[in-house]
Amino acid sequence: MKLAQVLELSNELAQLNSEKLKMSDKWEIKKVFESTQKHQEDFDKLRNEALEKYGVLAEDGKSFEFPKEGSLKQFNADLTELLNKEIEVKSNISFDKIDELETDFPYNIIHLLR
Repeated sequence: MKLAQVLELSNELAQLNSEKLKMSDKWEIKKVFESTQKHQEDFDKLRNEALEKYGVLAEDGKSFEFPKEGSLKQFNADLTELLNKEIEVKSNISFDKIDELETDFPYNIIHLLR
């Protein structure tokens, strides 16, 4: 699974944990969620380092500007390379229970764990 999918998976797992499931199923979801959160934290740290490397904090103090020629392009290239990195996520989640859920939430990424 690519890192970009792992980051999306984290959001799905958070939503899934709010569904009516057995405690044992929630336990498995929690374990996978914790591992995706670690990947999220690592990604955020590396993205922030890249922002500081290639960009300059804007006057608003919230966003970054890329004044050097090619700096935005290099930032995007580095970020894309990172998001395409293959990540292994181990899971013991019971997909039968997820398939039976009556919900409007589109669980698209979680099924990649099968």
